[in-house]
Amino acid sequence: QYFMQLHFLFTQVIYTIIHLHYILSKYMQSKEPCFFPFAYKKKLYSECTTDGTSGWKLWCSLTANYNTDHKWRYCEPSETPSCIFPFIYHGKSHYSCTKVGSLNSPLCATTANYDKSPQWKYCVTKGLTKLHL
Repeated sequence: QYFMQLHFLFTQVIYTIIHLHYILSKYMQSKEPCFFPFAYKKKLYSECTTDGTSGWKLWCSLTANYNTDHKWRYCEPSETPSCIFPFIYHGKSHYSCTKVGSLNSPLCATTANYDKSPQWKYCVTKGLTKLHL
């Protein structure tokens, strides 16, 4: 009898914790777009990352520098910035990745006009790009 009551209470506590986590994660989830690239702990990220977490949930910064702003949100599974072609960079249209101003690594804009909305990523096929700052 005692074991059954204890088991029931334990089950209720676990259920409550899981439910509370779900509610809080929905409440805390921002609808603001991710900002790419963003700085986090001396690295630059062009995609969502699990760095700084237990490794199970992707996240992104909502500003260019998470280290100073501490604004973030979880990423949706399908969320990754895509190159936009053509894009305007320093007043010129680019139809493919460019190395102009990028320390010899090809990059692209993730907005149609980098000059007005400076969001970009390195051109890589998969994984996230990290640079030491």
